[in-house]
Amino acid sequence: MRNGYGKLWVLMFLLIGGVAHPQTNPIPNPGFENWTAGSPDHWIANNVPGFATPITQSSNAHSGSLAVRGEVVSFAGMPYPPYLQSEMFPVNHRYARLTGFYQFQPQGNDSLGILIVLFKNGMGIGAGVSVLGGSTSGYVQFTAPIQYNTSEVPDSAQVFIAVGDTTINTGTIGSYFLMDDLALEGTVGIADVGEPSLPTEFALEQNYPNPFNPATTFRFTLPRAADVQLSVYNLLGQEMARVVEGRFSAGHHEIRWQAGNLPGGVYLYRMTARDAVTGEVFRATRKMVLMK
Repeated sequence: MRNGYGKLWVLMFLLIGGVAHPQTNPIPNPGFENWTAGSPDHWIANNVPGFATPITQSSNAHSGSLAVRGEVVSFAGMPYPPYLQSEMFPVNHRYARLTGFYQFQPQGNDSLGILIVLFKNGMGIGAGVSVLGGSTSGYVQFTAPIQYNTSEVPDSAQVFIAVGDTTINTGTIGSYFLMDDLALEGTVGIADVGEPSLPTEFALEQNYPNPFNPATTFRFTLPRAADVQLSVYNLLGQEMARVVEGRFSAGHHEIRWQAGNLPGGVYLYRMTARDAVTGEVFRATRKMVLMK
């Protein structure tokens, strides 16, 4: 990983250590509706009872009644970042992607990382990752495409969620996320085995669906890590919504956005991306129609 994200994922793999063996299918308690003794059922949280509780339940859910909240808290005078991992669960398909809905309010250089690892007989044969560095207004959807290094069908999988500072690993007190509605989707054929391909240029795609009501998906690609701002404007040039703002890793990104109380009409959405390495700035604007 480049541009500091490697340290976040080194931290996650150190926390993972040795991973063990199967449970429920497909993702256990994917909407975080069920809790016992302060932790989501079928998930392992790094809470220290009586001392630090970075993982809690939240009634601010994307769907259902509850979501999981993770926050960088203070423990023994130091930042203590949230870390959550699912129990190992059985799978019998070569899934194409892990998706979910999240909110994130970072402090400092913090990023939110979501990782899925798929196993065959205890050996990792595929993985997907999404590193999210931008603040959000409301829930947006993330996608972590899964790449495989063999043609085998996995028999188990495990999901990991963490917040970390891209420069010093420990995170910044006050950063928090909400996570809900995790899902494994699609399938991958043998032809897809190999190293993930990164886009070669910056691009902002047409939103889909368009026209829409009340939700649409924005897609953009980054050849390198970049600081991204994506906003919605009316035809007078007034900013009506800040969809995301922050650092994103190289790759393909999808953001699902709810129009909320905006009136129907024609809107513009504009992306500005500053290359984290070269400082090059990419700008693109597209038109969309909200039907109400």
